[in-house]
Amino acid sequence: MTLMRFPISLIGLWIILIIALGLGWANLNLAYGSVQHYDFCRQLEVLWLLLNAVVVTWGLLRGSIRFGRHSAIFLLFSALIWILASWSMYRAPYAWAAQRDFALQWLWLIGGYFHLVFVRQYLLDRPAFPQKQSGKLTLPHLFFGATWLPLMTLVWLIVSLYQLNIEMEWHGGFANIRMLDDALLPFLWLLWLQPGRSSRWTYQASILILGAFYSLALWLDGARAVLFASFLGLSLATILALIQRDRQAMPSISVAWAGLIGGLGLNWLIQTLLVQSGHPVLRAGSSGRVELWQLSLQHWQSQPWLGVGGDHFGRLADAARSMHPHNLPLQWLGEWGIAGLLALLLLAAGMVRLGQRLYRRQQWLGVGAIIAVAINLGLSGMGVYPVSHLGLMLLAIFLVLKAYSTVEVPTSIQPSPTAQSQDLKASRFDSFYQRMTAGIFAASILLAALILLSGVGSDLFSTGQSIDDQNAPRFWQYGRARHLALEEITP
Repeated sequence: MTLMRFPISLIGLWIILIIALGLGWANLNLAYGSVQHYDFCRQLEVLWLLLNAVVVTWGLLRGSIRFGRHSAIFLLFSALIWILASWSMYRAPYAWAAQRDFALQWLWLIGGYFHLVFVRQYLLDRPAFPQKQSGKLTLPHLFFGATWLPLMTLVWLIVSLYQLNIEMEWHGGFANIRMLDDALLPFLWLLWLQPGRSSRWTYQASILILGAFYSLALWLDGARAVLFASFLGLSLATILALIQRDRQAMPSISVAWAGLIGGLGLNWLIQTLLVQSGHPVLRAGSSGRVELWQLSLQHWQSQPWLGVGGDHFGRLADAARSMHPHNLPLQWLGEWGIAGLLALLLLAAGMVRLGQRLYRRQQWLGVGAIIAVAINLGLSGMGVYPVSHLGLMLLAIFLVLKAYSTVEVPTSIQPSPTAQSQDLKASRFDSFYQRMTAGIFAASILLAALILLSGVGSDLFSTGQSIDDQNAPRFWQYGRARHLALEEITP
């Protein structure tokens, strides 16, 4: 095992956990509805993207990843995305907005992917999943601690329940309730996956109680997209476990169902004894989503090859105050055209491959988590909000740990003399190909980081407040800090 593989995955995990802790702490200390919280969330994710870009670039250049037979297709798709996206950015009415959006998406999608590859490489060298050891802080400790982070955000819900005043503003710094709902989904599923699984009744009780409380927040918000995605994901996990007659998986699945249904029961009691919630789950209409999806499809039809431009959905006159269509696939298609389609194929291929690994390891809840994330990406704004990005990365890291931790791969294999003779002829070309591929991806990530830094570098450490709360928010738009106000005004 090279020296770089494990430190990269561990450093990246610590960075995410520290930033997530900072987000929760900021929400705990900021006033109700303070839009400064969104500024802070945005700045922290930009900081994480830049730090992760440095770590990933460092690892790629040190040869920590060996590219396999499918890397040529991956490289071709990436090159086409850059070519088409560059053309789209050049012709976009607001080129600076398109450049910033492309850098953000590339660092999140590709930078995050290579971070997951580092985690997988570490597990291939150390097959045994790290277990709890007395006096030592292991990966299960870290992930189980991460499942409690949303409590720092939902502390105001606890206060409102204590004061018997559920109508008070309990979303903290999340000025839009859907930001909180979409951020809860990855943490809720990480909780249901039971990191550091224990048979103690106190551990199972904490999973059940915490899951019910998170579920209660979703029911009170009327978070139909998150609840629908979670219901389908749990249903699929249950069906797979029953078909395979996997009795060992049923206790964890049962605890998850109990938490989801328990939240529904608590919501019924609150609305019966206190006051009717302003956001019932069973309500008519699509909250304008259908109209937004149709508009995004119209954008794609008008510019099928290059799209209308990154971050341009809300800048067009017919966007009706929404900065994104609440559907990540349609957003990428409408704004980036063929480049967006290729990015979707890469994202889908990665999710399918991870799902297959989890299925073969009989990790039914892991398969359900992927289904829930995929559904919610098509129904809400989880793919555009800062806190959701960090939660998704934590969930993805844990799923990779579950998918690859049981693979027994020898750490060193001595090839036969015949194999050595055959491999010697191709070794020079293979070495060149490995260095070239790693160099290309490292350069693309570094270039995207420089684009992002040049576009919003002054925003990274700004203390200016947001000034716009009129639009359905996107990664940048709700965080229009005062020093960015002039260029951020939507025509």
